[in-house]
Amino acid sequence: MKDRRSSREPNAADQHRKDPDKQGNLHLTPLWLLVLIAVVVALGCFFGAEVWLRAGFAPLVVPFVSFVVPLILAAIVGQQGWRVRAYQRGESSMSALTAGRIFVLTQAGSRAGAMLVGSALGVISAYAHTGPSNFLAEQMFRLALSALTSLVLVVVSYIAERWCSVDDSDHDASSGVRRSPGSGTGAPA
Repeated sequence: MKDRRSSREPNAADQHRKDPDKQGNLHLTPLWLLVLIAVVVALGCFFGAEVWLRAGFAPLVVPFVSFVVPLILAAIVGQQGWRVRAYQRGESSMSALTAGRIFVLTQAGSRAGAMLVGSALGVISAYAHTGPSNFLAEQMFRLALSALTSLVLVVVSYIAERWCSVDDSDHDASSGVRRSPGSGTGAPA
C-alpha cells in the first residue's frame, strides 16, 4: 500500500517549516510608512475640507478636548509596551499571546496616530487660507494641539513596538519557538 503522505503536495505549514524567511512573523512598522500615511491622509483631508468650505458650508467645530484621546491612548500603549519590555528583561511573566496582542496594539497606535496627525494638519492647511477670523484661529489652535498629541501617540507607539520585538536569532528557525528573551528587530516576544 502506498503512503499517502509521500504522494501528496506539501501544504502551507510544510512550506513555512522549510523556509523560515517566509514564516508569518509580524514585522516592525517602518518609519516611511507612518510618514506616507500622514501625508496621504493630510492631502485627503485638505481637499475634503476645501470642497466643504467652497460649497459654502461652515467650518466644523473641533472640540477642545480632542487632544485628550490621543494622550490617553499613548499612555495605554506605552504602559503595555513597558510590560513586554519588563517581560523580555525577565522582570515579569507574560504569555506569548499577550505579548503578540500588545505588539499589534503598538502597530495600531502608531498608524492611527499618523492618520490623526495627517487629518489635523490637512484641515489646518485648508483653514489657513480661507480668511482670518477668531473662530478659525481657535479651530486651528485646537487642531494643532490635537496634531501634537497625536504625534506623541505615534512616537510612543513606535518606541513600544520596538520594545515588543526580539531578534530572529533568538528563535529556533524550524519551530518558531523562542529560546531566550532578547531585543532587536524580529518577531514579537
